[in-house]
Amino acid sequence: EPGGMGPELRRQHAVEGRRCAPALEVPQDHRAGLAAQSPRHLAGHDLADARSAALLVLILIGYYLILLLEDEAIEQSHVRAWGVGVLMAFLVAGILAAYYIPFVADFFEIHPPDFIEWFVILGSVAIAIGILGVLGFRAPLFARRLFQRTKSV
Repeated sequence: EPGGMGPELRRQHAVEGRRCAPALEVPQDHRAGLAAQSPRHLAGHDLADARSAALLVLILIGYYLILLLEDEAIEQSHVRAWGVGVLMAFLVAGILAAYYIPFVADFFEIHPPDFIEWFVILGSVAIAIGILGVLGFRAPLFARRLFQRTKSV
């Protein structure tokens, strides 16, 4: 055989060569070390902070989608509008209870966000709503009425 190795020995040689390959080394420059750190680590936040923020982003986008899906029904029926309002109030109360009742918050490993986390959460939700707008979804009724009032003032 060419090279004096059979197929099995060539495969074994390739695997051993990969094992012996030098690991990527991070330069000892201070700036490179900072760039390699995650932003949440630099800000003093941990995985529980990220989990709590991500949960709130998903919940707020879900609330927005509920309003978006119920938009036409809210316009046509005051009873449906009250029903959606009550549903949203219970959902908000439920998430607040989950964050502020200690054993529930411990179970889900979540905690109330601080100012920076709220900034990230609301920015993420605004981006998601903007993407929905770009995709052609219209704003829910409450937002359209809010913008109509500000234009008339």
